[in-house]
Amino acid sequence: NDVINHRSSSVFTLSSTAGDRRDALRILEAAKEGGAAFTKCQMLKKWHPLSFHRIDATLYSPLHLAARRGLDDIVAYLINHGLDIDDKEGIDLSRRTPLMEAILNHQELTAVLIVRRGASRGLRPPDLEAFQAAIREGMTYLLRVMVERNALDVNSEIGYGCTPLALAVCHRKGPVMAALLELGAHALPAMRRFCSDNAFLSILWMLDSASSHLLKSLELGGMLELAFSIATERVSSVQTNRQVVALERLLKLLYRDGQMNGNTVSLPARDFSDFLDALLQMVLSIDYTDTRLAGLFHSWGATIQTGVYLRLNKVLRSSVFEENIRLCLRRHPGLLHCFDFVHSHSLHCPALAGRWAVRYFLDHVPGYMLWLIQELKQQGFPLDRHGVEQLDLSKFKEDGSIPG
Repeated sequence: NDVINHRSSSVFTLSSTAGDRRDALRILEAAKEGGAAFTKCQMLKKWHPLSFHRIDATLYSPLHLAARRGLDDIVAYLINHGLDIDDKEGIDLSRRTPLMEAILNHQELTAVLIVRRGASRGLRPPDLEAFQAAIREGMTYLLRVMVERNALDVNSEIGYGCTPLALAVCHRKGPVMAALLELGAHALPAMRRFCSDNAFLSILWMLDSASSHLLKSLELGGMLELAFSIATERVSSVQTNRQVVALERLLKLLYRDGQMNGNTVSLPARDFSDFLDALLQMVLSIDYTDTRLAGLFHSWGATIQTGVYLRLNKVLRSSVFEENIRLCLRRHPGLLHCFDFVHSHSLHCPALAGRWAVRYFLDHVPGYMLWLIQELKQQGFPLDRHGVEQLDLSKFKEDGSIPG
């Protein structure tokens, strides 16, 4: 009577816990002959029609339960006997499909079986829930089957502007990332997105994998573009260290000689030097200076361009600088940082001593500028307009301690 009243609940519970799968299949055959429809699955001990507080332990169908437990032969049997593999009745009820039950319970081989038997819910745009779940759970084999069987575009957006590759990186699924790259995923769009979001740890994680597929996808042009994009991001002090580390890792990949599986990614020495000079020039000026990035590029051999010295000289000898330092710093916010960096490196770098621009700059440095930088550092004030305002220059002018 259990089969008649409760649509195979205890029969299926018995079959799913049977030690021998052949016994389980024989039980299912007997239940089928007895009238079981296999359309609903309940544990009988938790359900009684006379109880006002009966517990609904429904798992939708035996197919859902078999998928959850990874019972491949039972899944195949139920599909062969007409159960809807996509559970289309559950669409309006927002319930999981058998495929999602298998994925979320880490039954990868069962999920592969269900996909190969024709499951499509969650594998067709715009509903890619199952595809996303396979990525999040790190199921590389299932991912390949999904892509190849359903002709999924691994570069299309899967929601909120996110690509499959970006999702794999966010969940730190290295094997999935490698599989997607091998299947044709483009690395640069995802890395651009991480750069604009200042997610430098994600970029660093991708670069640290240094797989041949990643380098092949990026190519030399992509790596140069990525370095440029990272360098031009204005970030908070919290993110600066991560930005520097990601850039340094990328520069190492660009600089190294040799080949990676036949794919040359190194940059000729002269071009690499010019590229570093250009990066340094972007982060070192009287209008904007990032000393950490400037220090990184300088440590890699970037040269301070003559134009930087000339612009510094022009501003430092202007009437605005001499008469109204605050106005000068409003016009050129990076002036103090730029001067401090350039002056320090010019004094302590013997290789620069022979350049006329360096000699001219050092010979014409105002004593007032050297004093101002020293006072700001001693007082612990920032090298900008706000630091100068905190310093209260009027007090020093009154006692005559400001050099001319």
